[in-house]
Formats: sequence, structure tokens, C-alpha cells
Amino acid sequence: LARHVSLGAGVLIDSGVRRGDGVVLVSGNTVAGVVAYHSILRTGATIIALDRRCGPSDLRCALEIAGADATVVVPDALRERLLVAGV
Repeated sequence: LARHVSLGAGVLIDSGVRRGDGVVLVSGNTVAGVVAYHSILRTGATIIALDRRCGPSDLRCALEIAGADATVVVPDALRERLLVAGV
């Protein structure tokens, strides 16, 4: 777990996530979601967690709260990596 969290945090930092940034995590209750959550924590970013079944309005609301430069993270369990998108 620690190795995966370190790798995930590295991906986030390389993608520009910094301490205090807003990050929206869209995930189910999965191992990949746990890794993503702890990876985000390790960067010092602020997390807004949404269930994978959230709708567009939920995501819009989370992005408004997170701020204009928010990052969206979706764990890709099949490829064991984080999909990171800046807003």
C-alpha cells in the first residue's frame, strides 16, 4: 500500500498538485480509491470525495467548492494508475 501511495502522490505532484490545492476524487469504495485518497493526502491537497455514481451536478458543485484550478482524480483500477485532469 505504501509503495502504491508513494507512486500515486508522485503522479499527482508531477501533474501540478500542491499543498492546499483542491482535488476532487471520484471513486467507488475500492482499493484503487483508497490508494488515490491517501496519495492526495500525501500531497497536502484538500480532498472532496465523490462516489463513482455521482451525477454531473454533484461534480459541478464539488468543482465550485474546490476552486477554479481544481484537479479531478479518478482511479483506474484496471490499469492500476490515477487518471488526473486539471480543470
